[in-house]
Amino acid sequence: RKILKSKEQSWAQFVSSINIQTTNKELWQKIKSMKGQQTNFQIPAFLNPDDNELTCNQQKIANILADTFAENFNKQDGRIQEEEQHTSSDNQEDYNKPINKAELQY
Repeated sequence: RKILKSKEQSWAQFVSSINIQTTNKELWQKIKSMKGQQTNFQIPAFLNPDDNELTCNQQKIANILADTFAENFNKQDGRIQEEEQHTSSDNQEDYNKPINKAELQY
């Protein structure tokens, strides 16, 4: 009986919170919230690998992750560029030559 009453109150509160100024985004957030789906995920705490300091500041966490991803990307990008520089080609490889009729018959 209490559960049913609680559900009715929750529904009434939900309906009364919707008006003409409610945006679609807000409406869907409310619906997802009622369904138990998480609408806004935040990392609760993050250990900074540089100084082993625990932080809850979302901006700091985002910056740490961005720096880490950028560093890894730059390392990989550097390797790719090195490989491209060491690859000398005059475009005379077989796969760069025009296709002939014999190849099309395969």
